[in-house]
Amino acid sequence: SLTNGIDGYTLPNGLTTPAGGSTAVKITAGVQQTWWSAGSGGFSVTSGDYWTMSWWAYSTIQSVDFGNSDYYYVANTTISQDKTVPAGQWKRCFRTVQFNASGSPQIRFMPYNMTLYTDTNNEVFVWGFQFEKTKFPTSYIPTYGYATTRGADITLIDGEEFSDFYNPIESTILVDYTHLNGATISNMGPNARPYRFRAVGGSDTRIDYVSTAAYHPYIAKDGSAVASLSHGSNPVLDGGVNRSAVRVKENSFAVSCNGSAVSGNALDTSGAWNPTNTITEVSIGGQASGSAGNQLSGHIQRFMYYPVGLPNSQLVTLTS
Repeated sequence: SLTNGIDGYTLPNGLTTPAGGSTAVKITAGVQQTWWSAGSGGFSVTSGDYWTMSWWAYSTIQSVDFGNSDYYYVANTTISQDKTVPAGQWKRCFRTVQFNASGSPQIRFMPYNMTLYTDTNNEVFVWGFQFEKTKFPTSYIPTYGYATTRGADITLIDGEEFSDFYNPIESTILVDYTHLNGATISNMGPNARPYRFRAVGGSDTRIDYVSTAAYHPYIAKDGSAVASLSHGSNPVLDGGVNRSAVRVKENSFAVSCNGSAVSGNALDTSGAWNPTNTITEVSIGGQASGSAGNQLSGHIQRFMYYPVGLPNSQLVTLTS
């Protein structure tokens, strides 16, 4: 609920929100208390939980400190915060706390009135308020007043953006990723993918890495499998890092994971490459089309592409 503010206020002078919209909340000047709150007993927290509140703010003339922003009615300890907004630019503010007790808090973000309106011509706008059970603010999810569970973020690179960097003759693909806490091979299923390179249309051509099955990766050329590599280990779970480097090159396919040796099923020295049906896109964090079971169920920490096939020793070094 909004107290002493104007919701859906049309921004002045061509100003737009960080997402390009034309409306935001305007905080009303000249009142004793100004806040935008959420909760008021509508949700519960557990002692020891970390929660982060975040919002974007814009001040037209002077810097504004949102120092009164807090979680009311349940004791907490501040872990990190950044709540000061310079004049003339949008800035995302946040406050992360750990709750010292269980209960039903109210979330308020409030500027100090005495700093907000030293200049009575100053206008302050806020947008994109978000409250989430994390130790840091994640990217903004527009929910239009409703609670939601975060969906998958899958990056798709295709067209000219893909062809500008991809080498169809030889490649090395490096990815560091983690799985969500509580994720298991059983509940993620057999198709949790960090990435998939593929040709859209025509005969099957792909470099398809699956974390929860022995495809590290499965490699197909013009409708036929040319290599199915496996580094021989189950994925690291409970937030541990999986570091994988894959080489794709004619008669030289290889993988190393977390410094594992490039030998046995992790090395294939036969198989044609440079497909006729050339790869045209890569999806990172899952499969860009298909069921939720094809998603990584985790986070990509690093993704790097080399337009050359690096030697075995470098694959080991990059993943150690």
